[in-house]
This record gives sequence, structure tokens and C-alpha cells, in this order.
Amino acid sequence: GYDYSSIGAEQVWQIPVSMHAAGSKTSVYKILGEREQTFDLPGCAPWVFANAGAKGYYRSEYAPDAFRKMSAEMETSFNPEERIHFLGDAWALTRAGRMKIGDYLDSVLNVASDRNREVINEAMVAIPRIHDAIATPADRPAFEAWVRKFLEPIATDLGQVPSAGEPAERAALRTDVLNMLTAYGNDPALIAKAKATAEAYLNNPSAVDAELARAALRTAAHTGDAALYDRYMEHMNSAKTPEEYYSYFFALPAFRDRALTKRTFEFVLSPAVRNQDLGLINALFNNDATQATAWELLRTHFKELQAKAGADIGGGGGGFVGIAASFCDDKMRDESQEFFAAQHIPGTERPLRNARDRVNACIAHKTLQQANLSAYLKK
Repeated sequence: GYDYSSIGAEQVWQIPVSMHAAGSKTSVYKILGEREQTFDLPGCAPWVFANAGAKGYYRSEYAPDAFRKMSAEMETSFNPEERIHFLGDAWALTRAGRMKIGDYLDSVLNVASDRNREVINEAMVAIPRIHDAIATPADRPAFEAWVRKFLEPIATDLGQVPSAGEPAERAALRTDVLNMLTAYGNDPALIAKAKATAEAYLNNPSAVDAELARAALRTAAHTGDAALYDRYMEHMNSAKTPEEYYSYFFALPAFRDRALTKRTFEFVLSPAVRNQDLGLINALFNNDATQATAWELLRTHFKELQAKAGADIGGGGGGFVGIAASFCDDKMRDESQEFFAAQHIPGTERPLRNARDRVNACIAHKTLQQANLSAYLKK
């Protein structure tokens, strides 16, 4: 990596800035070459977007009143790239504690009429983090209601099934929205449909679209019991194609029961799972319901994981160090740092520091915004 130590704290860069004022069809280009600089633009406008064309590699912050007005006009005054950049800047400001998360969520609602897949995906990008890391367990139902408020009208407009001759982008957007709405909106109708789809796939794999089946199997697993887990294992072991096998294989970490998490972990360690598929372990750390159990199991069985990984797969266990970045609390951060450091795996010092930084950033974000989110959801 580049050594930034030679760059002094007083370093000032020349930054080209392109600005677009409300009501104007043209952009004004300036060079920002000082720490503070004022630019005069023609006319009088209620707001000025500081990254016209969304080509600048910088963040922009606006006065609250200007931000609200810009947010309300995103669909009429900004192109898709600018909308993506605007939402990205707003999310970054919540991480820095310079914007309340409720203001960010209100801005997201303003793109509900958009059907550009990249814009909607940018609007949805923070939903998993907010749901799993920022919202308290008590606030999650209210946040799930917000997700439904945002995404259900989009899902209704897109429809449940593709229309004749529909563009691939629209079909992909439908999948994105329905998956997010099911997983983080906890939509009862969609969950029921997913379970029905999973059942249909269990009965006849050729009768269900493979992508729909993979999502449905994971959704059904969220509330699945040992009987459903056994059915998944049975169908996986008798699968006729690799596609069918991995549809079930990658659904196993979605089971949230502690005993089933243990079964998945032990299954991965067994000879039945190839060394190159050890990454299934990582998926257990992406779910807050299975994370704590998976961490206990990893510490207990780490030597076995190392032996199975070998020198060529994950550097004798080094590939698992990234798990230390999965957490968002002090206790798990400290435990994972101490545990992996004690393994003395060559080449993992920097990844471990990076993992600590990511966890610290998540903790800081939660500390800054958890109360703000709770207040917003109670309005």
C-alpha cells in the first residue's frame, strides 16, 4: 500500500467542482484550491447541487433546509447518477454523525417512484445494516414496517411475475426488491409465497425458476425446524445437478435455531463438504441470529478448520480472519481480535487491523444513530 505518512496535515488539493443550481439546465465548473472557498453563481436558487454529473470523487454536505428541498426534487431535477451520489453522500453523513438517520430515510422514500435498478439498489443498500446493527431488537418491527412502506408500492408496480417482453433490468429489479422486502420487510404475504415456492421446489425442482428457488429456500429456512432441515439435507444429497445441490447447500446457514446452526457447522467440517466449500462457515456470521453460536463453534473447532483448509485454502485458516469484521459490539470485537492474534497465522496482521477498524466504525455508527432511529420510528 501507499505510505501516506509523507503527506502533511496541511496538504491542500486542487479539486475540480461542478455545481448545478435549482432550476438551471447548465453546470458551473470551479476549482476548489483552498480549505474554505466561496463561489458566486448567477441567479438566486434555493439549493445548489455540488456534484453535477456525479463525476467528482468527493462528498458533499448541505444545510438541512436545502437538503430537504433537494431530496424532494431528486426525481425531477437529478439524473440517475446524481440521485445515486446524493443518497450515498447522505448515508456517509449518517456514519459521520452529521445527519440524523431519519432525515436519510426520508430522502430514501423520495425515490420510491424510480425504476432505475441502480438507484433503487443504492436506496436499499443501508437496509441490512440498519436492521441488523443499528435498530434495537425492540425497534426492528417498526423498521420492518418502514421497509414495507418503502418497497411494497414498488413491488406492486413491478408485479409478482414477469410480463411478456419485459427488459432484463426490470426483471432483475423485481428480484432485488422482493428479496429485500421478504428478508428485511418481514412481509407476511411474500414469506408465505416463498414457503410455497420452496415446497414446490422440494417436490419438483424443474418446475421452479432456479433463482426464485434459492431465495425461497433461504426464506423458508429462517423459521424452519429440524424436520425441514432434514428435508433440505435429503434433497441436497440426492441432487441431480450441482445447481440443485448448491440451492440447498447455501440455504443451510439461514436456519436460525441454535441446534441447526451447530449441525451446519459440523456438516462443513465433515468429509461430505469439499475443502473449497468451507466458506459456508462465513455465512453463519452474516446473520445476527446465528452469529454468537457460530463464534463459539469456530473457537472450539478452529484447529479442525485449519487442518481442512490446508496451506492452499485460506492460508491454513487465515481466510477466516475476515470473520472478525462481522461483529458490531465491543465484546465480540475484543474476543475475535485476541483469538485470531493468538493463532499467529502469517500475513493476517493487517487484515485483523482492518477488521477491527470496520467493527469500530459499525459500533460508532450504532452509537451515533440508534437513539435517532428509535425516535424517528416512533413518530
